[in-house]
Amino acid sequence: MADAVALSYELRLGRSLAMALTATNPGEAPITIEEALHTYLSVSDVRRVSVEGLRGATYLDKVDGATRKTQAEDVIIVGSETDRLYLDARRPSR
Repeated sequence: MADAVALSYELRLGRSLAMALTATNPGEAPITIEEALHTYLSVSDVRRVSVEGLRGATYLDKVDGATRKTQAEDVIIVGSETDRLYLDARRPSR
């Protein structure tokens, strides 16, 4: 049996949403874990929305064999499958 891992999930709701997932290895032996937080947003029509703030960010296009690409403009979903992992997204400035 694998060593246990302690997980802590923190969710803060207010004017903004903040999420944090912390994994702690209580044992002495090193372990490997993977973790991810996904945000799914309900929208009326995905073809009529865009995501701002990712211009210039590097991402892995998981639909295109995890090809490394750079986001040139706002993200617009045009009706095809989209699955991207942004590597260097920054918090927007206010």
